[in-house]
Amino acid sequence: EDVVYVDLKDKNPAYEAFKHAKTALVSAEKIFKDLEREDLLDERAEALSLLGICCVKLNLLEDAVVYLDEELKIVQYLPPELRPSEEKQVKSLEYLGSLYLRINPAQAVKVFKSALRKCNCEKYKASDDIVLNVRKLLAKAQYMNSNNEEALKTLKEALVVARRMKNTKLSREYASAEVSRAHNNVELRMFALATKQFETALQIHLKLSDAALSLQMDNEFVNILIHLGHTHYAANKFDKALGCYLYVLKSAIMKKPDMKGQFQNIHDNLGHIYFGIGDYLNAAKSYKEALLCAESDDSMVAAALLNNLGNVLFHLRAYEDSRHFYLRALNAKKKLSPNKNCVDVANAIFNMGNCCMKLGEFDEAFAFLNKAREIYASINEESLEMAQVCSQIGCLHSLRLEHDDAFRELFKVMIIRRDKLGFDNEDMCSTYLHIANICYSQGQFDKALSFFDSALDGCKGGTLKAAILHSMGNTNTKIDDFETAVKNFREALELKLKLEPVSSSVARTQRNLALLLKDQRRSKALESKDLIDKAIEITHAVVGPNSLLAFQLYLDRASIVYALDDHGGRMVPNLISAENILIHANFSKVRMRTLSRDLKRAWKKIGGKPANYAELMDKEYAASSSHNRLKDTNQGIVSESEQKSKVSDVVVQAPYVSTTQKTSVKSSTSNDLAQSWSRETMESGFEGEESKSTE
Repeated sequence: EDVVYVDLKDKNPAYEAFKHAKTALVSAEKIFKDLEREDLLDERAEALSLLGICCVKLNLLEDAVVYLDEELKIVQYLPPELRPSEEKQVKSLEYLGSLYLRINPAQAVKVFKSALRKCNCEKYKASDDIVLNVRKLLAKAQYMNSNNEEALKTLKEALVVARRMKNTKLSREYASAEVSRAHNNVELRMFALATKQFETALQIHLKLSDAALSLQMDNEFVNILIHLGHTHYAANKFDKALGCYLYVLKSAIMKKPDMKGQFQNIHDNLGHIYFGIGDYLNAAKSYKEALLCAESDDSMVAAALLNNLGNVLFHLRAYEDSRHFYLRALNAKKKLSPNKNCVDVANAIFNMGNCCMKLGEFDEAFAFLNKAREIYASINEESLEMAQVCSQIGCLHSLRLEHDDAFRELFKVMIIRRDKLGFDNEDMCSTYLHIANICYSQGQFDKALSFFDSALDGCKGGTLKAAILHSMGNTNTKIDDFETAVKNFREALELKLKLEPVSSSVARTQRNLALLLKDQRRSKALESKDLIDKAIEITHAVVGPNSLLAFQLYLDRASIVYALDDHGGRMVPNLISAENILIHANFSKVRMRTLSRDLKRAWKKIGGKPANYAELMDKEYAASSSHNRLKDTNQGIVSESEQKSKVSDVVVQAPYVSTTQKTSVKSSTSNDLAQSWSRETMESGFEGEESKSTE
């Protein structure tokens, strides 16, 4: 009898004591059961209750729910005077359900529903706080049991109860219920509903605090705002996600150590958003902030961030810095991947090959790309990844004038993409464009036009269509079809001005169109001069005043001015500018000889250099130096050299972690860049495929 009435709740016995108590209580409960006496049912119920508590303390949850379930069944047979109150029975059911939540959510749903029936019976009317708590637990059980629709319905009923609650604590309960509903809707990808519910919860918190007027936000407010940002991000509403993220980052709470994971995730998402809208400098800064949260390269998170930072720097044309981060990402993935010949490692090797190709290190590029192809082939020789790497290898062969090898690779690409994707897609268009470009290089202009037409048929617009039209214009020029060439250049220019109005690509198209128009009637020649002037302005802003394109444009303008006025004096300022570029630019010796020869011919056309040549050169040098020091604040144009200096600010501050350290990998997606071949266009040149990135 003493054993049965040991009051375990008032003591805090050690683990062994609970074991001894459990053994004694099992014996006592068995005696009560064998006696089958109705006057001892309450004693047996208490023994079962104590047994359940002992099992919970001993972490024997499956045994605990059996004893507590049996206790609740016995309670129903007790006389009314011995039976626990309805409120106590509801609490017991709530406790039992919370245990089932940890081991059997389906059974927890049944128990909580029983508790709700108790709350609404005729003899007992439970208080709102009890009903709200039971409904929230029921919704949680339904959610864990994958009954999302039922969980939403239960939470909606909980909100009705929560609205009746007036004090602050209960208002926060209402907000908490809305947040739970929102999480359920996110799981169901019902982002519009989830957004409304998160916003309702935020409004409640704003009413309960001065968060709207101050940045002293509480933890709940910050977490809701973060989840709202994630919801907007998942719904592709990146402008709203950006607003949430930037606002929440102002809070001091985000600087706490326990928010490190959220801080990293937010900056990672910010990097993706900025990357998507082409704001590569801010993307680099965001990825850098996320990378600072990684103590080393020893995680998949760090590996993905290194890769993403490499992608951004690649787009900023900071190829050396990009290669540094790609190499760290590659080393991390090699160490973390159980299989060294997996797609993730092959993607990292592929990125290294692209960087080396951009840096003109063709031997290294071949080594990396061939290794990537070897891995892709071992996985699936007919995969789209295999097509991608073969496309790059074909481009490398073409750059080295190995046209037969280039054709072989690109035809392999065409077959894989045709079988996998069909004809009507941009990857096939890119392949046709590559093949057409090689035909152009070999002087096979009719064959090139045939492939250009195939590329244009499947192209839906954008930069790829502009590149195809530009290349077709060059090819039409080669076969003296000037009318069609002008038409293609005009269409290409119109597209480029819509998509990227300030770029070297626009300047090249303007130049090619101007060269076609200069020998036509005077009105067209005037348009030609206007195009060249615009191209020079863009080239100064984007590429720089001492570039090859700028030199060619000054020679072109000199030629157009001469054709318009037949007066050599108007050519002089343009030729002086070209002379200044030759003096200060860093061209190769072969290129320098060619350009010097072109410039001498231009001087000879007007009877040689003027008498005040030295004075004009001094003035031009002073003017160009002054121009370089000024920033074009009116148009907000940032030159590539300025952009690189800003990139260096980002890169210098990025933490360098030894690539010999251990690494682990991120569970979220990372952008593995697939950089396709592009080649600068001269008068008779062509444009390659624009760069792309794939996840």
